[in-house]
Amino acid sequence: PGGAAQGASAHSALRFVDSQHDFDAPAVGALLRTLQTASCEERAHWWLAVRGCRRRFRRDWHETPLSQVFTVPSEFAMIKRGALVSAMHRRLRARGLYVQDAFRVFDHDGNGVLSCSEFFSACRWLGLKMLPADVHEIVRQIDEDGDGLISPEDWLAWMKDVAEEDAAAAAEADSDPRASEAAPDLGAISVAQSQIEELGEVPAPRESDRSSRKKKGWFGFG
Repeated sequence: PGGAAQGASAHSALRFVDSQHDFDAPAVGALLRTLQTASCEERAHWWLAVRGCRRRFRRDWHETPLSQVFTVPSEFAMIKRGALVSAMHRRLRARGLYVQDAFRVFDHDGNGVLSCSEFFSACRWLGLKMLPADVHEIVRQIDEDGDGLISPEDWLAWMKDVAEEDAAAAAEADSDPRASEAAPDLGAISVAQSQIEELGEVPAPRESDRSSRKKKGWFGFG
């Protein structure tokens, strides 16, 4: 088993060096294990620099599985992210909300983006136990343009594993009068707000800080 894992990691690494971008889930995991000592920014910068020297179709990496390699620090973080998305989705559906609806509910000031405080408040409303530092780390990972805010596109990309399923379920519910009548009134839902520091007000965490939180364990889903 150990040899097979090493072989898979080596194969994925060689494909990464070759500027390939079509990786399945196990290959993404193998890449994250191999590249875990390099930051997401360093991975993306190196891969793009090498690809720039090649004559091949330049597909936007955001639309490929490499988006996880360039936004998720480690395989542990990927597993943690999947667990959080799953927990959040279960709680949303228990409240009768779809992924698309949730963004509108969480956008307390209605400006079209979620601040760290709004996302933190949403997590508390759903019963997800997280520290402000956890929220800052999540927003850094999923914020595409680096403004410290979550756009609708960022939100759907982060929740993509369940967003398509929800979109299909919502479309089916729209065609069923009984389901439409039972749907919650989004305007009547109020999420109590808790203020935390926004990105830009707090320094980026040092690698030692990340390691410390990893040892303690992140994200209680109770």
